[in-house]
Formats: sequence, C-alpha cells, structure tokens
Amino acid sequence: MEYAIGIEKEIGIFRIDAGYGYSDIKTSKSDVHYFYSTIEFPEMFDKLTPYATVELDLPVKKEILEGGFMYRVGGKYPVKISDQSVDIDLSIAGHDGIYGYRPEKISSARLTLSTLIKLWRMEITPEINFQKRFGYSYKNGGIAKDRIYGGLRMVLPLDIL
Repeated sequence: MEYAIGIEKEIGIFRIDAGYGYSDIKTSKSDVHYFYSTIEFPEMFDKLTPYATVELDLPVKKEILEGGFMYRVGGKYPVKISDQSVDIDLSIAGHDGIYGYRPEKISSARLTLSTLIKLWRMEITPEINFQKRFGYSYKNGGIAKDRIYGGLRMVLPLDIL
C-alpha cells in the first residue's frame, strides 16, 4: 500500500503537485518514505499535457537503503468515450539506484488509462497501467517488471490555500 499527502496548485502556466509519501513495500528491505513533485506544463498539440515527476527517497536507516531519486517524464491526452473523459498517459522512468536497485537511466515505459469520477467533493480516479521494463531484469537488480496493474487515487480537496 502507498499513502501520500500533498498540495496541488497552479502557479502561472504550470500546475504543481508536491508532497510526502509512504510505502509499505513487502519486497523491500525497509519501509519507504519519500518526497515527490510533479510539474504539468501548458497544453500543446491539441490538449497534450506534458509533465515531469521527481521522487526523492528519504532513507530511514542508510545501512539498509541509501536513498536516491527517480524521475518520470511523459504526456497525458484526454479522449471522450461516451460522455466520460479518459486520460491516456504515456511515460518513461529512470533512477539513480533508489530503494536499493541498480541505477538505470531508463528503467521502464508505462501506458496508463484513467478517468476522473466526482462524488460530492471527493475525486476518485481508477486507473489501469501497462508497464514495460527496459532496464535490468528484476532478478539482476532492476526496479521494473513487465506487468499490468490497477490503481485507485482518492483526493479530498481541502481548499485551504
């Protein structure tokens, strides 16, 4: 399971989402604490939204996991299916050896399909992810695996800033 708390704000032409996260990863040698930041750039080419994400691992015990950073760059494009907007997100990721894995300039590519559902003030975003490993195999210290997985993001806006 992964938990995160953050702030999303528009600053000029950019949208920034930044915060703190915690993951209880069963295959990891230790729990993971991290800071993240995503910057969405202005739309281009008819609604394509490019973005960049950086995640900084905060080591709890450096003798177990040293820390590190991970990046992801990509773009999102909305399409209408019936009356529902579905985001198509294509990205690549890499890292410097975060979470004890071997460093990989490009570790994976990911295609994500997601849709936003609003219930009262709550925003719920179910997603399905298709990930392709490009770096080392998982058995050889790589971070990514070829896999399909789902996710559910729930956001309750506080409107305090």
